[in-house]
Amino acid sequence: MHRLDRDTSGVIVLARTPGVAAKLAASFRGRDMEKIYWAVVAGRPVPVEGRIDLPLARAEDFRTGRVEVAGPDAEDAARAVTEYRTLDHAARLLAWLELRPLTGRTHQLRVHCAAIGTPVLGDEAYGTRRGPADPDRAGENTALVAGLDHRLHLHARRLVLPHPAGGTLAVEAPLPPHMQASFRTLGFTAPPPRPPQRG
Repeated sequence: MHRLDRDTSGVIVLARTPGVAAKLAASFRGRDMEKIYWAVVAGRPVPVEGRIDLPLARAEDFRTGRVEVAGPDAEDAARAVTEYRTLDHAARLLAWLELRPLTGRTHQLRVHCAAIGTPVLGDEAYGTRRGPADPDRAGENTALVAGLDHRLHLHARRLVLPHPAGGTLAVEAPLPPHMQASFRTLGFTAPPPRPPQRG
């Protein structure tokens, strides 16, 4: 019913019948879903929680599949909004964020995290410094940290959706092994996922 980036782990919804698929599709279109992602990012955002409201557009070379923060004159810009909150941090070097996408744009969370200077750990596409803010480090990928797995540290942790038979369904996914290992190394303590809850 929806997609995750190829390297993103976590909860995904599949429909078993066309009728259920139609109801779920309407819920996704109407933004009736609550999505919570966890990410380990390079750096610590300032402020430690907030809202990122930056429009996104396809990169000039659209064949790469990259998305970027849109300029003021971009014709194909689409509004993208993400709420974030820092759950823990390791000095100012790395942080564990809770991300809530309020819109559903391609690569939204990855681009938004990079845009505030805290790319998702292991993000080879969006972790490279591109702007003139720090010319001595231009081209350096700050999302690849020695001693930690270089796979993407973005996880669809929780999804709350309207149940097709009424009420809501909340589902959580456990962290993948590479993120569990990074959490242990960094001293982050994640609660185990709760079993599915019908409300």
